[in-house]
Amino acid sequence: MRATIEAVQAGCVFPVSSSPIPHGIVLAQEGIILDILPPDAELPSNVTVRDLGNVALTPAWINAHAHLELSDLMQPLGSQGLSLADWIPLVLQHRGRDSHDPIAAIRKGLREATAAQTAAIGDILPLDLDLEKLLSLLDEDEDLISGTAFFELIGWN
Repeated sequence: MRATIEAVQAGCVFPVSSSPIPHGIVLAQEGIILDILPPDAELPSNVTVRDLGNVALTPAWINAHAHLELSDLMQPLGSQGLSLADWIPLVLQHRGRDSHDPIAAIRKGLREATAAQTAAIGDILPLDLDLEKLLSLLDEDEDLISGTAFFELIGWN
């Protein structure tokens, strides 16, 4: 028996390989996109369109350069236009605070990224991070997105 074809319509569909389609329709089967159609396209007779309303439907996001350990900040470090050389000491100062829990911040950042439909993440981690705690976090929460960890090397000598 073939799986059911699902169809959803959104205020605007943003395909990867073409211009946005106002009121576009996405056809999918078992989680795989079969086609993206204009609103006036002829659909198979057994397909019912679920209208998502006035929303944007986009491909999943990929965050290729994240600092999830900073997810506990209520506002960004520094100010707009601050140079990288001036920003790095602020990061190091934040990391040195007694109240800074990088594992809890990473958990918070991963949950926020997952809720925002991020498909994958590349996270920049400090070398002194407790990897056993991080791996334990990832093992206990299977709903988190996948990613790649990059270790940050900052040399001041």
